Formats: sequence, structure tokens, C-alpha cells
Amino acid sequence: MIRHLLHHQLNRLERQLGGSVDHLRHLADVSLPAFFKLMLTGPAATHRRTASLDMLHAVRIAATAHEDCGSCLQIAVNLARRDGVAIAVLRNLLNGLATELPEPVLTAFQFAQSVLSRDGQDEYWRTQLRENFGEEVVVELSLAIALARIFPVLKRGTGFATPCGRVAIEGKFTEACAPGMSALGNNEKVRPA
Repeated sequence: MIRHLLHHQLNRLERQLGGSVDHLRHLADVSLPAFFKLMLTGPAATHRRTASLDMLHAVRIAATAHEDCGSCLQIAVNLARRDGVAIAVLRNLLNGLATELPEPVLTAFQFAQSVLSRDGQDEYWRTQLRENFGEEVVVELSLAIALARIFPVLKRGTGFATPCGRVAIEGKFTEACAPGMSALGNNEKVRPA
């Protein structure tokens, strides 16, 4: 009975997200305790007090693309659109045009890219965020980066991940990400030499 109710709720969630949640159905069918514990991450994944929605969604998209899960990336884009992130910002993120991003989105995105790639530049971007927006923004963006990776990794582990490819924004498709974030990873770093 409880699984039937969960499936009903998951069907509704799937319509809201605009992407498959078969991985959650599978988790609920196989292990209710694991499913309920995973659901406890929801409040942390949506935490935001000081970062702008654009900044938060930029780092989530970067982290999701880094994990190369196309269905997860589509959901991340859908959520960003639902929260009012401009189509131009999303296209620039997905097409690897970081230098076309408005500040502070650019700084947040470069921070995420650096953290994800471990290129050694994260301290520079963290300092930029801290000086311009405060320590709480650094914490919020770091949390968003970490938690955005949970579902792609879970989906890959359970066999539900789909590789990145075409992502729809307002009915138009753009090519996005491949293993190692090739589309998002081609951005030139803006940091001075």
C-alpha cells in the first residue's frame, strides 16, 4: 500500500520535474528505508538564503553536467527555468560560453568548475565569492555542488543514468555535456594570469 502511494507521489513529481524518476521508483520498490533516508537530503538540496537563484542554478547545472547524466541535466535546466533563470543564461551555461554570463553567475560558475575539475583555482574563486557576496554564499554554493551530484551518481550506480546529449530549453534543443563536461569544460577561465 505504501509503495502504491509513493508511486502516485512520484508520478506527480515526475510531471513537475519534466523528467523521469524511475530511479526513485526503483529505490522505493527495493528499499523503503533507503528511499526515505534519501528523501531527507531534499531540504539541504534546496537550501538558499543569500545566493541568487541564478548563481545556485549555475553551480547545480555545472555539477550535474560534470556527472554526465542527461536526464538529470534536463531536470536541472527545467528547475532553473521554473525559478526564472533567463534562457540566455542557460544557453550560455550549456554551450560553454562562460564569458557571456552576467556577474555574479560567472563567478559562481567558475567556482563550481574549479571545484569539480580540481584545477587548483578554487581558492581564487572562493575568495572572489567571499569578498563580493559573503561566506554564506560560499557555503550555499558548495552545498549545492555536492548535493547536485547525488542523483546522477545514484542513477549511474543503479543503471538509470542516460549520457548527456541534447537538452531542451523552451522547446529548443542544445547539445550539452559529455563525460568530463566537455561542453561545459571548454570555458576559458576568466581569472587573470
